[in-house]
Amino acid sequence: MAAFSSGNHAQAVALASREAGVRAVIAMPEDAPKAKVAATQAYGAEIVFMIVSSRTAKKWRLRLLNETGA
Repeated sequence: MAAFSSGNHAQAVALASREAGVRAVIAMPEDAPKAKVAATQAYGAEIVFMIVSSRTAKKWRLRLLNETGA
């Protein structure tokens, strides 16, 4: 699974991925709250930090979906 989020959605995707036994890659803004990053990682997600814009996030998500089938 793949998502772009700096908070609760990131954690939900990470937890759902763990429960489903699939990889989760979450793009987060570089200034995401440390507690949210830690919680998302605790659910087993891989975090990719990036400079935020909706256009950048959409391009990243589409590339990841194409590359991994997430």
